Amino acid sequence: MKSVLVAIWVILFVVIVAGIYYYSTYNTLLKADKGIEKKWETLNSYLEKKADVIINIKGFMMKMNEDNSTQDFGFVDDAVKRIAEAKTKKEKMEAARVLEDATSKMLSFIEKYPQLKANDNFTKMIDKLEEIDKDLKDAIKEYNELVSKYNKRLSKFPLSVIAPKMGFKPKEMFKIDASQKKIDKDSTSIWFELCVRLS
Repeated sequence: MKSVLVAIWVILFVVIVAGIYYYSTYNTLLKADKGIEKKWETLNSYLEKKADVIINIKGFMMKMNEDNSTQDFGFVDDAVKRIAEAKTKKEKMEAARVLEDATSKMLSFIEKYPQLKANDNFTKMIDKLEEIDKDLKDAIKEYNELVSKYNKRLSKFPLSVIAPKMGFKPKEMFKIDASQKKIDKDSTSIWFELCVRLS
């Protein structure tokens, strides 16, 4: 009889410990998950702000040369539209790449608008875009760091077995592929040349 009671207490103890571990682990992962989603919202807000500024720059460029401009800026509208319509993270990442490509292409037309060089409003918009780009870059870095840490935690036993049953799965990082890296390099050159022209 005594051995039966001991066995019951042992089982009860194991169940309690397992329950505490499960509850603690769930809360830890939930907190990490919410932290990642909050950072994603920040990142997404910068993308939307960037899209708004780019639309303003495009409109300003067209207005400043509306009498003789034949330049089609439809690719800018399409890129901004993709940002607004993207629903999933994957769609948003692709839209961000397209937006960066459109920004580089639009700014490469500066030579066609010489009057912009001496315009204070245009300079302020360019400064605003640079500021948002910096914030966006920082947000992407912080997001990826959180995701990397989260994914590494999920890959280790016993979380690799327990986490999926709790509803937690690895997350995709905000990736920048080879074409995106080339775009970033081109953008940097454009920014440098633009700052020299406006100085």
